Amino acid sequence: MNKKVVLVTGMHRSGTSVMAQWLHRCGLHMGDRLAGAGIGNEDGHFEDENFLHLHEDLLRNHNLPVTGFTDNAIMPLTETETAQLTSVVNNKYNQYNQWGWKEPRTCLFLNAYGKLLPQAFYFVVVRNYNDTINSLVTREYKIQEEKISHKKGIHKLKWNWFKRKSLEQMLKQMATQFLRTWINYYEHILTHIAFVPPERVVVISCPQLLHTDREIFSKLTQAWGLQLDYTAFAAIFKQQYISDPHIIDAYVKDKTLLSKARAIEEKLALKYGVSL
Repeated sequence: MNKKVVLVTGMHRSGTSVMAQWLHRCGLHMGDRLAGAGIGNEDGHFEDENFLHLHEDLLRNHNLPVTGFTDNAIMPLTETETAQLTSVVNNKYNQYNQWGWKEPRTCLFLNAYGKLLPQAFYFVVVRNYNDTINSLVTREYKIQEEKISHKKGIHKLKWNWFKRKSLEQMLKQMATQFLRTWINYYEHILTHIAFVPPERVVVISCPQLLHTDREIFSKLTQAWGLQLDYTAFAAIFKQQYISDPHIIDAYVKDKTLLSKARAIEEKLALKYGVSL
């Protein structure tokens, strides 16, 4: 049996967690230790902690935020860093005939993974920039709210001040950098998959998969040769977790970023048939 490896890629808050959960439920090994639930991911992140910690270490080595929220290019990995990455990949490859992982920061290291896994399959998850940034800001708001609400002896005035602080204010503070990151991630993805045979790539959004999960499942099992058991994506995807988004364009300070983001979305729609 030829070994199969699937990389689930996409921006943070784009739906990679629910896609990884779907693949996991269908029977694809997605990691020995998966990151647990958190704010915004009540069912779990479905991130392989081996890759998560590896990527955090690599970003730290290059003086970049471990969150992966960056628009900076990552310098080529050192020999030591490449050896670390190779060790994690080989350990998985030697244990499993079919496996994959989801960890959004993977997008920043696709060049290195492409060399290590030249026959890999790519499951690319896309969410439009407006909804993604709204989701990121909403999560940050909830995280801050949770921290403050659990502080002992918090003054009532401070709590009331935070409760009055609106998502709109946080959008003003965060929208531009989050958009830069969104652009960076999808530019990395598009550059990489341009050199991958199209039969080894799926590019899709969560709403799309709701209506095409059987078709995509057939590609995974027939074209990709994965041994899986069908699970309906609708049984996993929770539409109620999606709130009505703000229109972020007014909060983005550098308007050239909006043109870049729209061009990426247009390419994803025209070349890969993604419905956003």
